[in-house]
Amino acid sequence: MGHFLTALTGVLFAVSFGFLAFYEGTFVNLGGFIQLAPDKLGLLLATYILLVSFVVHRYSVNYMADDPGYRRYYLLLFTMTLSLVILVLSANLLLIATCWNLMGIILYLFLVHNYRRQEARRYAGWALVTHLISDLLLASAIWVIYRNTGSLFLGDIFSAIEVSPDKGWVSLAGLLLMLSAIVKSAQFPFHLWLVYSMEGPTPVSALMHAGIVNAGAFLINRFAPFYVQEGIALQVAFFVGSITAILGSALMLIQSDIKKTLGYSTVGQMGYMIMELGVGAFALAVYHMMTHGIFKATLFLISGNVIHSARKDPNIPAKEIYRRIAGIEREERSFPLFVMVLLTLTVPIAVVVFAHLFIEGHVVRKETALIILFFGWITGVQVLMSAFKVGREKPLQTLFLVIGSMIVFMMGYVLMGHSLQSLLYSRDFADALYDRAFGNVWFFLGEIIFLGLLVLGGWLFLWISAKGIGIPLWNKLYSHLAKDLHMVGLYDALANLFFRLSAFSFSSWVKFIIYGSSLILLVFIAYEDPNFVPASFFLPLFPISLLVVRVMEKMGYLSIILFIPGAILSSLLISKTPEFFHILAGITFLIHSLRIFSAGGIKRISFEVYAGVMAIGWLLGGGSINAMLWLVTIPLMVAWSSYMVRTRFGTCRTDLLTGIWDHSPKMASVLILSALFVTGMAPLPSFLFKLELITDESLFLFMVVLTGWFFLCLGIIPSLVRMLSGPRIESLLYSDLRTREVLIAFSFFSLAGLWGVLHLGGIF
Repeated sequence: MGHFLTALTGVLFAVSFGFLAFYEGTFVNLGGFIQLAPDKLGLLLATYILLVSFVVHRYSVNYMADDPGYRRYYLLLFTMTLSLVILVLSANLLLIATCWNLMGIILYLFLVHNYRRQEARRYAGWALVTHLISDLLLASAIWVIYRNTGSLFLGDIFSAIEVSPDKGWVSLAGLLLMLSAIVKSAQFPFHLWLVYSMEGPTPVSALMHAGIVNAGAFLINRFAPFYVQEGIALQVAFFVGSITAILGSALMLIQSDIKKTLGYSTVGQMGYMIMELGVGAFALAVYHMMTHGIFKATLFLISGNVIHSARKDPNIPAKEIYRRIAGIEREERSFPLFVMVLLTLTVPIAVVVFAHLFIEGHVVRKETALIILFFGWITGVQVLMSAFKVGREKPLQTLFLVIGSMIVFMMGYVLMGHSLQSLLYSRDFADALYDRAFGNVWFFLGEIIFLGLLVLGGWLFLWISAKGIGIPLWNKLYSHLAKDLHMVGLYDALANLFFRLSAFSFSSWVKFIIYGSSLILLVFIAYEDPNFVPASFFLPLFPISLLVVRVMEKMGYLSIILFIPGAILSSLLISKTPEFFHILAGITFLIHSLRIFSAGGIKRISFEVYAGVMAIGWLLGGGSINAMLWLVTIPLMVAWSSYMVRTRFGTCRTDLLTGIWDHSPKMASVLILSALFVTGMAPLPSFLFKLELITDESLFLFMVVLTGWFFLCLGIIPSLVRMLSGPRIESLLYSDLRTREVLIAFSFFSLAGLWGVLHLGGIF
């Protein structure tokens, strides 16, 4: 399998490269939601993704040869590659959202590849939470865009932006898109998932740092017309990116683990990339994304070899930098202080200006150029300062080598940046982005002052360190940085809060509130429309839903079979419902999704899923048999999975049963697909119910249901992975699913897909 998928990836790379070289296209409509944008941006990034993925595929053939999860690893790797390629070539918002969502789920499954390790499961959970937050923000942006344009096709949306008299929604959608990109790109305070998610195979880390974390730059470039109209999101990006760049670089310096050092290095570089977006240098951010991605992927692929070699040979090489760190005496020469200061201040700016004049023919065309020149100058100063410190044995030779390297690097950087901008955007469009980024002169001046103070502060720190002046503030700062600014504790505190909220809903004394409030709700429903009363039990609304769950717990699996026909028939009675019922249905879904955190077993989860998902029936257009047949397959699938696990192992508690992944692979695969199916993960059929909310419901209700989906994912997927992973329980006799049972599971997915497509066909 590994060789075949590697060869297939190589073929796709060759095809993509051919299209990039010879094809000139914008938008292609293949029917339905399959609308593509094979423009230069999409084809360039598709070619880049396939190149990196091909290298990772080829590297993994030998690296993962002895891994017990070899086949699973390659299937996930190739699926991730396809989702990334489709993402950059998509011209439909739903297709973009599908790939954006799928990317985070596959990454989670990648990070728990070594699922026997508790750290892998814990930190993979952080990644899952972060990517789901990004999905929420993107879905909210899609809601805003669709409700104001009436289209999901990028071509129609961009045309609507130009003629829309009201730019408020453009600003809101652009800000939501930018926040989604910021979260996905590991910006502070959402950066820990990238640093701590190192338990997966090394090739996964290479792909993660080269492609997945860079997706934010693509998203903003794809929606670039939004930022020509409004610049608030760009200013937010510059501020967040600058903070992330500073913290990522500072935290990188104090790490003793090579992978964490690389992780924080990526965080800092992602901060710079977001800053480039913030100053309107969109094409430059794409160039930064690709060069850094290839560089960091290479580092990760060789990091395992470096660690392995270091364990075999602990001797430190006797090279110049190691001799300096070890304090070995040597003959040193140095320039006079005045000469060093003059060279470090003048040479870098001369190189930067020369490169821009030689390649572009001008230095300052827009205010953004000042920011880019400033960064180039400061980077050059830092390089020379480092060279003077390390190369004291041969200062003249070191100086000429460094200056020559700076000229070559800066010429290449400016040439590639200028060429890429000409390839992706017209001159007028690029100028409009620059103008919008600095439309506020005070913000521009604030950026210059902020960057200047930051550099001066860094130089002051270096001077104080060289003088050996002890300042207590440094020790305190170091202790906070060594603890990752206490962000780990904050993450754990938030997780404990969610579990406490979930456990509170199971408190025994809460049942008295349930009974009283349920009676009040029934009276209100009967007053509104007596026909809604039976429907409120089979499509239970909160707090009646809590009472229904207690009844189902007493009856067991039989309750699912009895309640489902009632739910289908009840759907015929709710064709026209007041807005209040829709709000209550959304709250019901949210509460039962939160309760799943403390459910403890698949059987109990199935009852919570029934109560939460059936409430969605009030939102999907009453009287639609297809919609209800579509929904009932979700709790039915969970109940069937629970029954299969319980009959084999005597329990279906996720905290008591472990080791299924190794010893019952068919069951593990069905359980994983069931979890993704229940949580509505793209591209499974149950994902479609979230799409209808984009068209019919208010923003408040859309956000309530979307938040419920967020908790549903976090409650089901990690708990199921805990059950599948871990060591074998010696007292259990593991048995796998039979062919007939696998076919039953497949029939659930097939029927749900059919009913979902039939129902969705009448919406758009």
